[in-house]
Amino acid sequence: MNKGVAITGAGALICLGAYVIYQKNRLTRLISNLHPKINNVKHFNISKGNIKFDLNLRFYNPSDEDLNLTSGFIKLKELVVRDKQTDKILARTNLNLNKLEIKSKTSLSIPTISVSLPILETASLVIQQITQDNTEFTDRLKYDLKISYFGIDNNINF
Repeated sequence: MNKGVAITGAGALICLGAYVIYQKNRLTRLISNLHPKINNVKHFNISKGNIKFDLNLRFYNPSDEDLNLTSGFIKLKELVVRDKQTDKILARTNLNLNKLEIKSKTSLSIPTISVSLPILETASLVIQQITQDNTEFTDRLKYDLKISYFGIDNNINF
């Protein structure tokens, strides 16, 4: 009897492990295909040598699959926005979302990101933007999404 319970338990653990790997790969693929877009920039303020503002981002899901995170096992922890050219961090926000749903071909806004940049760095970004008029500002950004699932942290870059 104990041998049967052990075999059943081992089989259940193997199935659970396979499911976790499948979901991780599916989640990585779906999140990597999201299209981020700056939705709104507001609350500009200059203080102590920094320019501060709030940034609203939307993520569009172009795939034919829904992105649905409703279990407590998966958590979107943090989003980091970087400049592609310099890899410098421009913004960071704690998401702490464990329920997220982006249906196929729809978009979702995430919580506001508060950005604080040194004035000199901001001037440099503006000058680069003006001189590279064929490049949209959003094309110069890259995103790191920190995810935790079953207590394991992972980064998805897009």
